[in-house]
Amino acid sequence: EVYMPELLSELLARKAYTQWKASTSDWHLMQTLLRQCDGATAAAALIDVCPALATLLDPKREATLRLTALSLLDQLFSSASFCGAPQLADWAEHIFSAMLLPNLIWRAGKAAEHVRL
Repeated sequence: EVYMPELLSELLARKAYTQWKASTSDWHLMQTLLRQCDGATAAAALIDVCPALATLLDPKREATLRLTALSLLDQLFSSASFCGAPQLADWAEHIFSAMLLPNLIWRAGKAAEHVRL
């Protein structure tokens, strides 16, 4: 909780996430930080994380990257402390409309099928 805001700010400051691939080390670092912290701490970081996640969950991005980003969201939403955090209320509509909904639209192809499942 003490170091996470600073780490995320540094990691996301240059907006390098627009070029991330599933194998990018910065993407793995961000995932690890969010998966290992308390849900309330992750919710407090939504102001930094949401723009990056929205970019990563763009349907034009590679399927493996989107699947891991969706998996991260699934894990966060499985945490009672994340779901109960007041910061989630500020970002819930954006998460639904900009991140989840575009990935629910049916598209042809194996990669799109895996994302839908």
